[in-house]
Amino acid sequence: MLRLGASGLPGIEVSDLALKREDIISIYTDVTEIGIGLCVRLRRADTWGTEDGLPLPLESFFPAACRVKRLLLSAARQEILEQIENGYAFYPRWRRSLRRYYSARRFYLTPEGLVWFYPQCTLAPAKDGVKHFKLPYGEAGPFLPPLP
Repeated sequence: MLRLGASGLPGIEVSDLALKREDIISIYTDVTEIGIGLCVRLRRADTWGTEDGLPLPLESFFPAACRVKRLLLSAARQEILEQIENGYAFYPRWRRSLRRYYSARRFYLTPEGLVWFYPQCTLAPAKDGVKHFKLPYGEAGPFLPPLP
């Protein structure tokens, strides 16, 4: 859908229902704002419980004793190192930015696992868009609760 973005520039909005179950809905929206010599992509995501209609926090998909931030930062760090070996570009201070721009609100669920993401230009050049990372479901988390 073509509309004006947050900055007043023309933008294209794309939403995706990433996961829909009887008990959980997870969605993300990408808005690409197009300006003169500039293209900015913004991503937002939400995950809700359908029974009460309330947002579900990231920590609710992990065991109580799990250090969620540490687990996700470690997984992202490992994936970035692999991408660098394969020739992808990241900013020199990506390790610092990984911690600094981490947010437990930037996630959504898919049938395969958890996806968390960073704003465009925080880890890598703008041409690479929104950097996202995936963690498959497992016993240590993330996990989806069984259907009611």
